[in-house]
Amino acid sequence: MNIKNITNPIRKIEKYLGSKLIENDVEIVDDVIEVWNVDGKTMPTAEQLNSFDAEVLADIQAEQDAETQKDTDKNSGKQKLIDLGLTEDEVNIIYGNN
Repeated sequence: MNIKNITNPIRKIEKYLGSKLIENDVEIVDDVIEVWNVDGKTMPTAEQLNSFDAEVLADIQAEQDAETQKDTDKNSGKQKLIDLGLTEDEVNIIYGNN
C-alpha cells in the first residue's frame, strides 16, 4: 500500500495495531508498505490509517507540551536557585552546564 500522502504513517500504524511496531513486522520502502507480518491484523487501508489523524495530532501536541513544560520547569528551578543566592556558575554546574 502506498503511504506517500499519509502524514505520520508509523504513528498511525501503531494506533491501528494498538501497540508499538516490532522490528521486521512492517517494512516501508519508498513510501510503500512492502512487508506486513503482523499476526491477527490485515494490512490497513489509507482510510483506516487516516482515521487516526486526531489521535496522532493530539499525541504529538501532548509530547510538545510536555517538552515545553520540562523546559519551563528547568528554567524556573534555575531562577529559584539564583534567587536563593547561588551564582549562575554554581547553578550551571548543578545542571551540568559547565
